[in-house]
Amino acid sequence: MGTWTKVLPTLFEQLLIQRVQPMTANGVAMGNNSSTGGPDVSFLYKKGVPVASLRQDGTDYFDYHHSPNDTLDKIDPVALQQNVTAYAQEL
Repeated sequence: MGTWTKVLPTLFEQLLIQRVQPMTANGVAMGNNSSTGGPDVSFLYKKGVPVASLRQDGTDYFDYHHSPNDTLDKIDPVALQQNVTAYAQEL
């Protein structure tokens, strides 16, 4: 079992890189492997489950966040399309 515990992470990383590679055409870059999956699924990461966090530029995130003006018309359509495409590719 000792050999597998060393080989599997490397194999998983290689498969992950192959899987993520097409995302570069959508402007998505590989991160630094420090993802914890965010607060909703952080318990999975702690149990050793691979997680991913897709992140965009959030400089305007709190401009309307949870306010009455937080409506879909405030979303940049190009950013939304990139998000949808990236999540679809991640599946």
